[in-house]
Order: sequence, then C-alpha cells, then structure tokens
Amino acid sequence: MGGYMALRKFKKIMIVGTCTAIIIGSFAGCTSNNYGLHKSNPFNGNEISCSDFLTNLKVEKAIDNIFDETQDLNVNDMSDNELKAYLLYDAINNNQNLKEEEKQQFAFLIDEWKNNEYLDYETLYEQLKTLKIERNVNFKGTNILEQYDRKQNLIRLSAVDKEIYKTKEEQEKRHQQILSRTTHGGGHSTRTSEIKQGEEWLEEAYCSIVDAEATGSDWDYKLCTNTARFLCEILGREEGADVVRKARQKGDITILTSALNNKGIPESMCMELYEIEETYKELTGELSSNEVKEKRLDLSNKAANLLAQMYDISNSYPEKETYTIRILLSCIRNDTKLDLSKYKFYYFNSEKKELYPGFVMEDGNYIIYYEDYKMYEYKINELNEEILVTAGSISDRNALDQALNYSNIKERN
Repeated sequence: MGGYMALRKFKKIMIVGTCTAIIIGSFAGCTSNNYGLHKSNPFNGNEISCSDFLTNLKVEKAIDNIFDETQDLNVNDMSDNELKAYLLYDAINNNQNLKEEEKQQFAFLIDEWKNNEYLDYETLYEQLKTLKIERNVNFKGTNILEQYDRKQNLIRLSAVDKEIYKTKEEQEKRHQQILSRTTHGGGHSTRTSEIKQGEEWLEEAYCSIVDAEATGSDWDYKLCTNTARFLCEILGREEGADVVRKARQKGDITILTSALNNKGIPESMCMELYEIEETYKELTGELSSNEVKEKRLDLSNKAANLLAQMYDISNSYPEKETYTIRILLSCIRNDTKLDLSKYKFYYFNSEKKELYPGFVMEDGNYIIYYEDYKMYEYKINELNEEILVTAGSISDRNALDQALNYSNIKERN
C-alpha cells in the first residue's frame, strides 16, 4: 500500500467536526458482546471488534485525513495489521486535546503500528484518544526535551530558549520539532506497559532507532541506540529486531536476555551490559560538561569491550567480523552517532531495503556490496587477506573496483 513512502506526502489535516460526529456515532455496530452496542473502542485486546462496514468507514476516513491527494488504496486489500494501524490513527484524529498539526505528527507511526504484533491495540487506542500535550515545561538542570507522564497520559515539551527562538512562530516550530522526534520514534506515549527500573535505556534505544529509520536522525542516547543495533546483529537482524520490539513493548527485558542466553552469552554478562547502558542513559539527561563527557566515554569503552566479547561468544567465526559490526563497534567505543547518510541500518522499517554503501562479510563466503537497490558479491576465496582488510574500510565503489582490479563482480538480485 505504499507504506511509509506514501505517508511522506501530507496535507494539513482539516478540522472535521461533522466527520468526527459520524465516526463516533458509528460505533453502534460493534459486535463484541463484552463491550455492548455503544463501545467507543474498536478493539477487543489485539483484535478488531467492530463490523467490517464500520472498520472500512473509519479506515477510509483516516486515509482521507492523512494524504494530501486521493490515494488508490483499497481497504479490502489491506492486511489486518494495516487496518488496525489506521484504526489507531482514528483515535488520534478524534482527540480533541490535540491541535491538527500535532495529529499529523502521529501519522508517521502507522508503519510501526502495522508491523508490531506485540501492541495492545485496545489499551493504546484509549491512550491515543485522550493524550494531552503540555508545552514550555522547565526541566531544570537537565537536557530533557520531552517527557511522558503515564498517569496523566501527558507529553510534556521543554521550554524553548527564547534567546534563540525569539518569535512565537519560531518557538512553535521548535516545539513541533521536539514533538516530531517523540512521535517519529514510536513515542513513549505509545507504550502500553510500564517501564521497569533499569530498563529505560532499551526504551530510549528503540524509540531512537524507529525515529532514525523514519527521518535519518539519531537521538542523543548514542551508546544505547548503537548497542541495541549491535544486539540485533548478534541475534540475527530480523530475529533481533523482533526480540527488541517484543521486550520493549511488553516491558520485559528478560525476553532479550533469554535470546542472548540462547546464543551462549551468560546472564551475568547481560546484566553488566544493562547496568552500563542505564548509567549512560541517566548521564545523558544531565547538562553537558567535560566530566559528564568523560564518564560517558568511559562507559562507552566498557560497553564496547563487553559487546566484542559477546560477539565472539555468539559467532562461530568471530575473526570474520562483518563490516556492520565494525562500524557499530567503532561508534560505540567512541560514543559517536552512526552516520546515517553513509550507512543504512534498518531494523523496524519494513518499507526500506538495506542500502548501506560498503561491505558486509556474509556467511564467511562473500563480501556483499549494497548500492542502488542492487547487491554485488565478491567471492572471498578469490581475494587475498590484504584485499579483504582494504575492502572492509572502503565505502566508495570506484575505489573498491580498483582495489579488486575489476575482478569477478556479479550482480545478485
């Protein structure tokens, strides 16, 4: 259905009071015996509980309010998860606490919603329906830009620096940037379970990765974010992404620990890593200083050493370290953001392919080069060790071709 790429084309959502009345009044056809005829939530747990007619009506209305032009989207051709995602957006669209431009921000979440089988749709619908946003909050002595209060179902946005953002228009734009970061990243407000003490780093990492895959910009929790990516690589990219998503959504980090245990990594090593990540996360909220930077860098080095050991334990051929692993480990050790303009590491955005210019050593048999939606493979057994080392540090195709002397290139679909 076009997914995220189609969602990039937005219009300014019109205020549709009459349509809202129609949608709210349409719930009389809900079929769940447990919730009665006038149930205001179209979900029963993880399942749609309204009739097909009412589901289609609400989904079509959501589509009309998101896209800036008529879309050739057939509701009858949509998967259940796609229908659920648009029904969730219906809650946002009917939320009288939100401005129309704020509602647009949440449209970015549809790709994540429709691919997340661990969502509690019924609970999330209720949260989205009554969510509130408070602006100009003074988070004294911190770098905090936004915060979610679960008890009040409230997103708080930090006060903007009026020395920098002098006009009301500039201040409003800055708030929209902060809110955009929150919503693109899956948003803490879209979590339906409590965040347990010691597990906040995974929440920040998950939201940061989702945001990065939608906008190309990482958040400030560099170590946490790249550690989550690294653990996905250890577990296998798709399996790892599924484990991280499930652990985050269910609020149970033991799901991640168990998956790592299955790779031979002891629980004690996992606990040590989590403690480092949580300490780093707490430091990130503090005002920047040389002392804080040094502490973060020290934690990053400890995490890098621990992750390298985990990789060696889990990998049958640790000496054949992938290009992806090398890049991530370098970012972790130096406490730097991943340069998303060069390397595209997609874990949660199903609409995007892996397109990072550079090389990945795959299964110990090939170096794989990604470029322009194509994959090129080089047989490792035909290259000497020096070439392999050189290839692993080259992200320019022409330079690689010269290094390999234009030998034995074949395209793989």
